[in-house]
This record gives sequence, structure tokens and C-alpha cells, in this order.
Amino acid sequence: MHLQQRVAAKAVVGSLLLSLVLFTFSPTALGQANQGAIAGVVTDPSGAVVAGAKVTAKEVARETTYETMSNGVGNYRFPNVNIGTYDVTVSASGFKTVTLTKVEVQVATTSSLDVKLTAGSISETVLVSADAPVVQSESSDIGTVVMPKPRFGTDSRPRKLGASYAGTGTGRNGNKNERWANIWKKDFGPRFGFAWAPMQLGGKTVVRGGYGILYGAMTYADFGGFNRTGFQANPSFSSLDGFTPAFNLNSGFPAYTPPPNLDPTQSNFTGPQYIDPTYGRPAMIQNWSFEVQHQLATDLILDVAYVGQHSTHLRSNFNAVNSLHPQYLGLGNELNETVAVAGVPLPYPTFPTNAIVAQALVPFPQYFGFNTDGALENLGQSTYNALEASLQRRFHNGLNLMASYTWSKTLTDADSALPFFATLAGSAGPQNSFNKNGDKAISN
Repeated sequence: MHLQQRVAAKAVVGSLLLSLVLFTFSPTALGQANQGAIAGVVTDPSGAVVAGAKVTAKEVARETTYETMSNGVGNYRFPNVNIGTYDVTVSASGFKTVTLTKVEVQVATTSSLDVKLTAGSISETVLVSADAPVVQSESSDIGTVVMPKPRFGTDSRPRKLGASYAGTGTGRNGNKNERWANIWKKDFGPRFGFAWAPMQLGGKTVVRGGYGILYGAMTYADFGGFNRTGFQANPSFSSLDGFTPAFNLNSGFPAYTPPPNLDPTQSNFTGPQYIDPTYGRPAMIQNWSFEVQHQLATDLILDVAYVGQHSTHLRSNFNAVNSLHPQYLGLGNELNETVAVAGVPLPYPTFPTNAIVAQALVPFPQYFGFNTDGALENLGQSTYNALEASLQRRFHNGLNLMASYTWSKTLTDADSALPFFATLAGSAGPQNSFNKNGDKAISN
């Protein structure tokens, strides 16, 4: 009996040693032993996050290069890089390029490297010697891209706690003559065309072509309501049971805040209208065509033409300004827990503890989704290509017969001049506000 137990014990120990050896020399384990990560946030001089910045990490010894872009909340991450010393370069339009040297990456750790850009030309380079501190131990499976936990509370994202009102006086920011959207002054709209009838073809063939740039009208679709926030009042009163009178006229009209109401928190936890300065650029339509017309016989004309069009800055409803970035979806059900239950710090001191974690992670946690459809959002685009053919017969008694055919395709992510109202009629909204290219499809 004792002999059998000793044999069994030796078998178990042998199996454990074999498993340990196999794990030690497995490709995953070997990869983890030589890899780390680099992560951080890109901000501008005011502390606001910079989305879409190009971030390049170059290993000094091997000259291996990794590239990525900062996401919608300014975060970037290289999850699996070789250990060693790196030069990290960050560039974005309107800012000087920043190169941080001597960035050390250690085994199974993340080197935190936040970058603050300064205004200037992208061709200018600022060199900084950076000794990036190690702030996070990775899981044992560093070879797998792990969704990073969000940094709550005192992170580097800006926390604008309320609206501000232009002008001078109490409750205003002191700015005068501000515009919601910048005036676009580059509406250059050339148009030209040509027609050529080569004599070598007996004067029976005409070649035509043309090109032109047109611009669309700009129309607010909010019916004038949102843009008067704080400067209009529509007081309404109700009773708790919906049956008892809301108030008695003998007691006078209930008190309410008359305009102007410059309380910066009056729109908190609503979906306010957002107008970006870049929304002042109107829709631009480029149109071009090439046509060949030939007289097959007396009064019998064949016409074949190609027509193309490319439109940009069309009305859209992507509304990604205050949306939850997909990088946080890996948190799963934790997003729907209240911040009190999840035990996370508040994004600002007065943030309600019964709000969910997802609300705490949006760029402006005091607001819900922004309404940009009614405020000139111009992120849409479309392309149109067509082959048009027609055959026309003219009779001497005034009768004309024509047969025509058009083979065309329109690809777009902007099907409507009023995108929100199109959703009410069954048109779908964007699939992913952070990937506009994924929404470009055949027009309906």
C-alpha cells in the first residue's frame, strides 16, 4: 500500500514538472518574457485630449517601428512590444511634433507616457528625454491584447462642468462677437466644359466633357429652439398624481427662473445641442462628365456618357462627440453598474453616485448624447458613378422617340438632408460613430 502511494506521488510530481517545462518553453511564455507595453494620453496645451494623433514607437537597438493613432479620448497604446529602449514620436496637424527619447520598456509592464503637444507647425520637432515610469503590471498573458481598465476621476481628460455664455457681465465668459461655426471663405467654384467635333469623323461625332464644383446651402434643423438656451423660458408645471391642479391662480403664478438664465448647469444630464466650429464649412459637390454623341443615320443619334460625382461635408448624424468609446466595451456588465456599486472615483465632485459607470466615461459626463444633426454637422460624404446611354429618333412630323439606360451606383453615409428625421422614417443611424468608413454603403 505504501509502495503504491509513493509511486502515485512520483507520477504526480513528474506530471507537474513536465507541465512546468512545457509552459516555460511554450511560444506564449517565451513571447511574454521579452515583451512589455507603452500607453498614454495625448493632450493639447489646454489639457484637452487630441484624437487622431499619429504615434510611432521606434526601438533604438533593432530599429523596429510600431505605429498607432490616439483614439477619441486621446488614449494610445502599444500592447505588445519588445523590451528595450524606444524613441516615441507624436504628431498631429496644428501642433509641433514631439519626440521622446530613452523610453524604457521592461518585461510584462506598461510604461506610462502622456504627451502634451504645443501649437505650431507639424514640421517642427521638439526633443524630450523621457524616463517613462512603470505604472501597471500586466497579466501573465501579455501576448493577448487586454482591454485596459478606464482611468476614473483624476485622469488627464478635460472635465468641463457646465456651459458658458459669451459676452460681458455676470455669468458670461467675457468673449465678444463669438460665432458658433467659423465662416468658410474658400468656396472656390470653377466650372468649365468643352465640345469637339473632329472633322476626320465626317462631322457626325461630338465629344463633350465638363467639370464643376458646387456648394450646398446651410440650414439649422433645430427650429431655433436649442440655440436660445438660457435666453428663453417655457415654464410648465404639473402635479405628482396628474389629477390635482398644478397650482391655484388665487395663489399667483408659480415662481420660475426668467431669462436670461445663465446657470451653467441648467442643461446637465440632458442631450444639448453641440455646434463645432468646423461645422461652418458647407457641402461641396464635385461633378464631372465625358460624353460621346454620334449620328448613326439621318435623325438617329446615339449618346454614351460617363458621369461622376464626389460630395463631401454633407449633413450627417454621427454624434460621436459625447459617445462612449468602443475601447471601454470590454468592461462588459460593469458599464451598467452605478459608480457607487462599482466603487470608482467620481469624474467630478458633484457627479451623482447613482449614475452608471458608462456615463462617467464619456468625455463630458455631465451630459448625455449631443444633438449635432440640428447644428450643421457636416461629416457625411458620397460618391456617384454612372454610365448613361440613349438612342434618339427624330421624325419629320415632330414625333420623337428615345430609349435610354442608366447604370449607376451611389455610395454614401449621408442619405438625408435631415438625418435625425430620416431615422424616424425607418432609416438606420450610424453603426459605429467612431468608424465612419464602415457606414459608407449603397444609398437607399
